[in-house]
Amino acid sequence: MSVGLIVDSFAGGGGASCGIEAALGRCVDIAINHDREALAMHAANHPATRHLCEDVWQVDPREACAGRPVDLAWFSPDCKPLTKTAQVRMCGNSVSPPCAEALARANLGVTDEREVA
Repeated sequence: MSVGLIVDSFAGGGGASCGIEAALGRCVDIAINHDREALAMHAANHPATRHLCEDVWQVDPREACAGRPVDLAWFSPDCKPLTKTAQVRMCGNSVSPPCAEALARANLGVTDEREVA
């Protein structure tokens, strides 16, 4: 049986992708966002994901998915009309604590439970 793709649109820094991965036990296949900085952060957090830096409304889904079926298409709210300051004010720290801890462990090389405070 073929497994369909998981696509995260308006991907941002990767908080939704962390939740999707935690829930489904597999990586997001494609992340789409118009903001290069946000997508760079997503790429740092999700290196196995294919990243498309373009407006989600301009992406040709047949081309992006190369004819493969999509099992999950995630569309987080678009923050484009908001300034970066307004986005931070509205979202705050949108990465769940378990995901944030996992990211910290991976990036800081922490392996011992006692090292995380």
